Amino acid sequence: MGWPMASLLTKRLVAAAALAVAKGLLLAAAGCGGLPSACEGTSPFEDAECGRALATACGELADAEDCDAHAGFDFGSGNDFLCVWANVARVQDVSTCATLPPIGRCVAAANFQYPDVEYCFDPCDDRPDDLDALLAIPSASELVRIPCGGPQILGPVGEWSTADYGFGEGYLAGCLEAGGNQPPEICSCTAQACAAF
Repeated sequence: MGWPMASLLTKRLVAAAALAVAKGLLLAAAGCGGLPSACEGTSPFEDAECGRALATACGELADAEDCDAHAGFDFGSGNDFLCVWANVARVQDVSTCATLPPIGRCVAAANFQYPDVEYCFDPCDDRPDDLDALLAIPSASELVRIPCGGPQILGPVGEWSTADYGFGEGYLAGCLEAGGNQPPEICSCTAQACAAF
């Protein structure tokens, strides 16, 4: 499968991964920092199995305390990927934006601490930019809030994070109309999701 119809989120996430590769941040070493074997010598942006392994490892952490305490995944130069506790709003009916009570979920995320970026936005409290908006998982009727979204923490990361898999093509999409991005219909329920969190 080729590149999906590019959303700005996809472009920025893959570009961030390319920058990390260029800086040598994704030089995996066996057994380093609890790195899953599927990620040795590769990254979730290059190998769907690696992305699946990171998502599974984080998903097994059932509460926020264990999730936040996770040491992250060391790809050779610090914790380039980590587990973060995300808020998830489950939309029952997109036409009315009726939502079930929100749940928490431990998800894998890329940790790009750019030295020139010193902000941390909450998409429900601040004016989001292209990466700080809520993320949609249309196939599951979910809206996801990642803490400190934007250039610092990008996720959820999983098997969908490779270009070949089709990141942003049905599984994950940003909810802000910017740079040609057309958010899925579920993003119209952002206000209700934020009120439920």
